[in-house]
Amino acid sequence: MSNKIDQMGKDTIFFKYPNLSKSYNIVYFKRHFSELVNEIKDAEGIYYKFTDTRNSWFDIKKSFNHLTGYIDEKFYRGSYAHKINPSLAEISNAIYTDKYGYTYNMSSYDGLASLVFVPIISREISKNIFLDFNEDLIVDFNMNITDALITCKHLFYRYEVPSTNRIKFKKENIPFNLATVTFNDIEVFKWLDVKRTAVPIKPVGRDEEWFTFQDNVDPNSIVIYNNVMYLYDIHPLYKNKIRLKGVTLIDYKTFNLDKFQVYKFYHNSSEVSIRKVELIGNNNTVMHYSTFGSNKVTDGMILYNGAYHKYTLSNEDKRVAYNVPTDLDYFGNGIVSATAFSI
Repeated sequence: MSNKIDQMGKDTIFFKYPNLSKSYNIVYFKRHFSELVNEIKDAEGIYYKFTDTRNSWFDIKKSFNHLTGYIDEKFYRGSYAHKINPSLAEISNAIYTDKYGYTYNMSSYDGLASLVFVPIISREISKNIFLDFNEDLIVDFNMNITDALITCKHLFYRYEVPSTNRIKFKKENIPFNLATVTFNDIEVFKWLDVKRTAVPIKPVGRDEEWFTFQDNVDPNSIVIYNNVMYLYDIHPLYKNKIRLKGVTLIDYKTFNLDKFQVYKFYHNSSEVSIRKVELIGNNNTVMHYSTFGSNKVTDGMILYNGAYHKYTLSNEDKRVAYNVPTDLDYFGNGIVSATAFSI
């Protein structure tokens, strides 16, 4: 066995068994196929991790049995058409072999079961709001919020930071009357000892669906566009390019690069490394809740389609329930995401 890793890598093929499953980087698997074929022929399920993010797992057996076209097409189309449950219930504990032949003990849900999450301390933050003489909205907090992400009426509007415990929403940047904002309209997301870059970075250009940045995009970054948080993929070859999830190429043509805010997050101690973890819920459109399988989301920033709405947690903090239509106009096929950090 080699050193511990927190998840399996891009291009992993996973063979599910009742007890201990087996998974391989596809390069290693193809190289040693003749040696492995007898070991994996009786697998009860076969899954594939298309990118380096946990939400890219799909049922490759179903894809190859039901989709037509070239092999590359089956991979690409299958990664969308046959995604597995977002809770990753199918990905049990396994022995994972990387492309160099190093092996790792991986806990269930692609390593999520063994992660230690950084506590979110949003519930410890109190706030006071008022309008100043310019009719800008001032929000005072009981602690330093320079490393937090803050929403006003659901969205991540830009704000100024006059001091470490005060922010200002300027009326010219907000599309509604700030006098209507109440205490409950402000939500703060802050993690213990987690810092973020003070000045957001922006793309310098766009190449089809890929937004290009001056430098490589750190995987611990959070991307906000036009006041909404987006999940994204980092280009497998060019680490300075990202692609937003859930956005079509036609939509990209209307994007304004100045409306991006990309923040990198890191630990207060240089000796401690953190990793951003993104979980996608499995929505129940009738009951208006989203479940995260066996994964607690207590320490996550929970958003619906990149915006914050009031919710309650139940089922040992694994289920997010919304009030509809009080909090949402419609709870349908949107994405309920939980963004957290692990040590």
